[in-house]
Amino acid sequence: MSGAWDTVNDVVNWAGNAGDFADDILKVGGKAGKYLGPAGIALDVASAGMGIANAVDGFQSGNQDEGWNGVGQTANGAIGAGLSAYPPGAAAFAAYSILGDGLGAISGGIEADTAFNADSMTGGMLRGMFGDESMGADVANSLGGGALGWTAGTLANLNPVTMGLNQADTVAGGIVNWAGNMIDSDEGTRDDYWGMAKNAVGNGVSSAAGAVGRGIGSAASAVGGGIMSAGRGIGNAAGAVGRGIGSAASTVGNGIVGGARAVGNGIGTAASAVGSGLASAGRGIGSAASAVGSGIAGGARAVGNGIGSAASAVGGGIASAGRGIGNAASGAYNAVASW
Repeated sequence: MSGAWDTVNDVVNWAGNAGDFADDILKVGGKAGKYLGPAGIALDVASAGMGIANAVDGFQSGNQDEGWNGVGQTANGAIGAGLSAYPPGAAAFAAYSILGDGLGAISGGIEADTAFNADSMTGGMLRGMFGDESMGADVANSLGGGALGWTAGTLANLNPVTMGLNQADTVAGGIVNWAGNMIDSDEGTRDDYWGMAKNAVGNGVSSAAGAVGRGIGSAASAVGGGIMSAGRGIGNAAGAVGRGIGSAASTVGNGIVGGARAVGNGIGTAASAVGSGLASAGRGIGSAASAVGSGIAGGARAVGNGIGSAASAVGGGIASAGRGIGNAASGAYNAVASW
């Protein structure tokens, strides 16, 4: 926003707060008092409208502080205008606005977009309760943002326990930041001292956790190294034992194989000798059997020849006798016939 806009914004805010203060707290009467109420309402409504413009400009430019200050200004303007019909509430809210701007003035400035004031008090509370500095925002970011993430974050912020924690964190942060800005010699700046304090504590815790983790890691590494060395020693001993057993088994195996070969060779030699003897005996038996057979065959042939010769002689004699008988019979027939 331009410098002229900021000036008009400040004038409207201050005039509205002054009008509310005079009307609701000082109870100014007469003709002046007659117009203070409507004028305060009009200025509150104008301030709320300007707050909307400031919020849009801040968020679009990436200035979250300016954006939430605009939200606070819008809320303050709307609340101030709404409470005009309820004097006790209007008086309390006017006191709140004057207190916020007064504390801002003490801390070094009440500019609309940089310093501590009533708008930043309200905007900061809304931001800490429901905005990007709330616990619900952490929930939303852990879920990746988006509609689902921010729905879950909003539900988390509406939880009574979370609301109490958000409120305590926001109030404590506001007090610390106000005190820090008041002490800071660089007027017009607005540092997040509360955030820096929490970061310092977080860094300390992180460093301590890192140191503990590194110590545990070193101890674990040492233990692991010892276990590894012991394992190597056991492995070497087991290897030596295995090699000795293998050598002994090889020697025994070679002896068994050699003995088996010697026994086999002896058995083979003996079996060969026995086989040769049996073969020779078989050949002798075969020769004897052949000679006996030849003798039997010769004898049988001689007997056969003898029987054949005898039969031939008998047959010849019988044939001769038959011829003689035939001749005699023929002679007798012929003699008879001649009679």
